[in-house]
Amino acid sequence: MGKTISDPAALSQRTPEAELQRLAGLFARLPLLGTLLDAVPEFYMILNRTRQIVFANQVLREHAKRTGGGAMGLRPGEAMGCAHSCENPGGCGLSESCLDCGALLAILGGQRGTPAVEECRLTLAQSEVLDLRVFATPLAYEGESFVILAATDISSEKRREALEHTFFHDIGNTVAIIYGSADVLLEMEPQSKMALNILSAAQKLLGEFEAQRDLLSAERGKLVAHPEPLHTGALLKEVAASYAEQKWTADRRVLIAEDSCDMLMVSDRTLLGRVLGNIVKNALEACKPKEAVTLRCVGTGGFVEFQVHDPQAMPLEVQRQIFQRSFSTKGPGRGLGTYSIKLLSESYLEGQVSFESSLEKGTTFTARFPQTLLV
Repeated sequence: MGKTISDPAALSQRTPEAELQRLAGLFARLPLLGTLLDAVPEFYMILNRTRQIVFANQVLREHAKRTGGGAMGLRPGEAMGCAHSCENPGGCGLSESCLDCGALLAILGGQRGTPAVEECRLTLAQSEVLDLRVFATPLAYEGESFVILAATDISSEKRREALEHTFFHDIGNTVAIIYGSADVLLEMEPQSKMALNILSAAQKLLGEFEAQRDLLSAERGKLVAHPEPLHTGALLKEVAASYAEQKWTADRRVLIAEDSCDMLMVSDRTLLGRVLGNIVKNALEACKPKEAVTLRCVGTGGFVEFQVHDPQAMPLEVQRQIFQRSFSTKGPGRGLGTYSIKLLSESYLEGQVSFESSLEKGTTFTARFPQTLLV
């Protein structure tokens, strides 16, 4: 049995025209409000008790004109041209399609005095779809109750998420096939250099694939850390070894300091390895031929510090922007390495990342984490 409107009579009520004009006049007397909200690129409207618009900013007014009408006195779906708003004589909010509408749910929450954030998908003319994130905020003004409704177009975000999901799914399957095929080849010919090269390339590709997927999840707050016991000495050796046989590092070395501690800690091995790997990669890229990057682990009162040193100093303009997303000294389309270092460390590993850089001492990045990660 399908869903039904809980109180269609209440939802279908509308305010008389004279009263609407009076309520609209309350906000018309606030020219600064119109100036401010007309300047923002999102849809802004103020709704009365019967969910009718008594104020609309310029973006909404222009959209309403394109969809065939005005905005004042209409409900949000009617003003924005939602195809479902005319399926029921009561208008927006009364059709069966409205039962799961995020905008309606947010507005009703706002009318109950609770700020709400929801997502909704409007079906417009010619099957055009508009994805929105809506924010409803209760407003008491001049003895009347209103709801401020703000709506941001997230259609591009939704399309990107769908494309990313398809891309990662398909690429993941392809990499798995390559990896598995190389593994079978090695079983058939254990000394095959070609099979070893294919397996090595597949491993690197899989690592890059997983790193990018996790970075996107981290930015959206959807990444989950999985703590496990690990030894810092073994982790540093793994990170150092991962760069030992790469062609571009052939004239540079990665060393582990003799006074480096080997400690037991509980953290997410994969995320921690990515953080340290990115720091080491940046340090190697900064090095000149025949120079070395030095890794060190230090234990300090319940915390573990990983230090990565290279002999080169960073220019001041680089230091000021080093952790910004998409900033890179290597050209456009780069710059996610140091950004991901800070994001993963501080948002998922309960850590802190800092650096010191000078002509006399070179550059040292320090990543400090609790010895036991609590999730």
